[in-house]
Order: sequence, then C-alpha cells, then structure tokens
Amino acid sequence: MIRNNPTYHFLVAWIRTRLEPLRERSERGASAVEWAIIAAISVAVAGFVGTLIWNKVKGQSDCIKSGDSSTAGCGR
Repeated sequence: MIRNNPTYHFLVAWIRTRLEPLRERSERGASAVEWAIIAAISVAVAGFVGTLIWNKVKGQSDCIKSGDSSTAGCGR
C-alpha cells in the first residue's frame, strides 16, 4: 500500500542518491594512526584535568588539616 505512494518512491530515490557517494569512497573510517593520535590526546586531556582536580583537592585537604580559616591561605 505504501509502495504505491509517489512520496515513498521519491524518499527512497533521495536516500539512495545521498548514500551512494558514501559507498563509493575508498577511504572508510579512521586509520590506526588517527585512532592512536585521538587516544593520546584524550589521555593527555584526562591526565591534565585529573591533575588539576587532584591539586585542588589536595590543597583544600592541607588547608583543613592545618586549620587555616583565612581565605588568603586557602585558595578558595
């Protein structure tokens, strides 16, 4: 019933014309080198953010242990 509808045929033809160039590409996806670079950047960013958080928590912990209540001594 739907297959007799001209809109259906138009939609199928439109989708096929959009997908065909993607099928003809010889390069499919990222290479191993690209994935290694992406992984290295992700690890570096995660390490940087983790270090920032660690230093902030460590600083506040030291501040609490020392009993320093001044805002100048405890980087609030």
